[in-house]
Amino acid sequence: MVIAWIHNFVSEQIQKSILYVKTAQKAWRQLEKTFNVANGSRKYKIEKEMVETRQSEKSILEYYTEMKGLWEVKNEMNVLPPITTLTPKVDAFLGTLVK
Repeated sequence: MVIAWIHNFVSEQIQKSILYVKTAQKAWRQLEKTFNVANGSRKYKIEKEMVETRQSEKSILEYYTEMKGLWEVKNEMNVLPPITTLTPKVDAFLGTLVK
């Protein structure tokens, strides 16, 4: 049932990439891997949109909502992945943060 919901809420092209995945969890993980990557060109596009966005004929509410949406997308791209394993490199990095 959940996998059907996922299929209904993605575009047809994206749907094809998860069409033969057996479980909703695997489909979700595959989508997450594909679209959770914060690449430089995507960040550039968002920042360019932010710079070029003007209020023009929009109300303050419409302008603010548009800008807030862009800020949220940009902020999501800057989220660091959670630390799940404490390796020597991670331990050294955390040590530098404490100092």
